[in-house]
Amino acid sequence: MIQALGLLLSLFIVVVLVMRRVYYGLALLIGAFVLGVFSKVSFQGFVEVFILTFTDRLTLDLVLIVSLIPVLASFMKEVGMVDDLINEIKEVISGRAVLAVLPALM
Repeated sequence: MIQALGLLLSLFIVVVLVMRRVYYGLALLIGAFVLGVFSKVSFQGFVEVFILTFTDRLTLDLVLIVSLIPVLASFMKEVGMVDDLINEIKEVISGRAVLAVLPALM
């Protein structure tokens, strides 16, 4: 039961910190720390998970991919692909459905 409370509290903390414009990485790190405390993870367990997180190949690939998304978006905007995409979607889909479909395509 206390783990579920910790999960809810950590999610709440992350949302509040992001809404207060705290850096996403720091908000997630604080949320993970709160979750770990409520899960009764030892300090050694924290250190092991922290080291594994920064040395895992999949995590590093994910960080690289996510950090390159703004670069791709900038290139697409500069070339005009974003405007073309929006106009094409508006021709196929009408009304508020465009608002739901656009983030999925991006």
